[in-house]
Amino acid sequence: MESEQVIQSSITQTQYKLIKNIGSGTYAQCWSALNIETNIQVCLKFVDYYLMDENQQESARREAQLHVTLLNDCIIRFLETFFHSTDSGQIMLVIVMELGECSLDSYLAEHSSYFSPQQLLQFVQDIVQALRYLHAREIIHRDLSTKNLLVFSQSNQLRLKICDFGVSTALPKSHLANTQIGTPHTMSPEIFDAQGYDERADIWAAGCVCFELFTRVALFKGLNYLALIKELEKFTEPQFPTSTEKVYSVMFCAFVMELICLMLKVDPKQRPSAKQIELLIKKKKEAETTEFWDWHELNHLDEPEIDVEEINKEVWIDHDGENFTVNSVPPSQPFQKPPQKEKLEIKIPEVKQKEVVETPTKQQKKGLSISEMRKQYKGKTSKSFEVEIFTGLSPEVEEQMNQRKK
Repeated sequence: MESEQVIQSSITQTQYKLIKNIGSGTYAQCWSALNIETNIQVCLKFVDYYLMDENQQESARREAQLHVTLLNDCIIRFLETFFHSTDSGQIMLVIVMELGECSLDSYLAEHSSYFSPQQLLQFVQDIVQALRYLHAREIIHRDLSTKNLLVFSQSNQLRLKICDFGVSTALPKSHLANTQIGTPHTMSPEIFDAQGYDERADIWAAGCVCFELFTRVALFKGLNYLALIKELEKFTEPQFPTSTEKVYSVMFCAFVMELICLMLKVDPKQRPSAKQIELLIKKKKEAETTEFWDWHELNHLDEPEIDVEEINKEVWIDHDGENFTVNSVPPSQPFQKPPQKEKLEIKIPEVKQKEVVETPTKQQKKGLSISEMRKQYKGKTSKSFEVEIFTGLSPEVEEQMNQRKK
């Protein structure tokens, strides 16, 4: 890929002119691009589909299928996805999304000043609003971090939107996930200890992000994987730097600190839900009093009257079964399937898949509990080993790993 190159959608025939590379990962790179027809800038995520094995390809398609159904002001808007064949015959899966100004991680690195109380509360509200939306649909993000939050300017205020659903999972009620997956420094204790986890793991991750927004210091800054595990083993509550008391009022500090402490409860059952946190933030923003919040009322709050978001109840999957596009239809109008377009013939190279055997691979040896990790690396220095975090497992492989742990 190169700047000024034009990529045409095989679904809508929309042409996108690439502007610059804005980020890359193991199997993907993101470009800012211009929709030539509308003159609106968007983000194109190019996934190296041709390099992936069958499970990884399924994970990439699942991200597109999941993201296409999510419509919320605090979640990056999905526009379309299609396959693109390069001049050398390499098959890329292209996901077209809303373009943010930058990641929160980049913003924090470039701006050292503290946020105003109003801006800080808005950031927290944006995060929990997105999580409340996902959790209501039984979806766990599983990789919430400053890298997966994008910054937008809106009405002279900064806003946040969640992105990257490559490792998200749909979790039926009363079920627990078991796969260790996500960004280590925001992974909850129950994920590390292979206890099984639910949507409250996202609340812990949000607490880590909120701690950094409030203090401008990462909660577990500079810790390697083993040091992080040891820190979590003795963790009871976060320690806040005294510098925040010089920036914010005593009352505001007390409110934010207590909220973050609740989100970072080691016992996931003691963490508030995203819905409860969102209501608390709304009440705090609306309150004109400086009195302390009565946290004992947390479990007795009335259900918040939250606007009903638009939901994509009708999603058209193209006739070849690989390309997806959204048809946003007002509730008053019946849904009509778009006319069938000429099928795009794409030959994807067959890759001989390795058989899944009982012996875990190097990447799958991540399902160790804290106690097992300590035994395995007992006596070793903090710099004498590497631990790989493998993300993007398909549901089938995840289930096989879960069965092995039982």
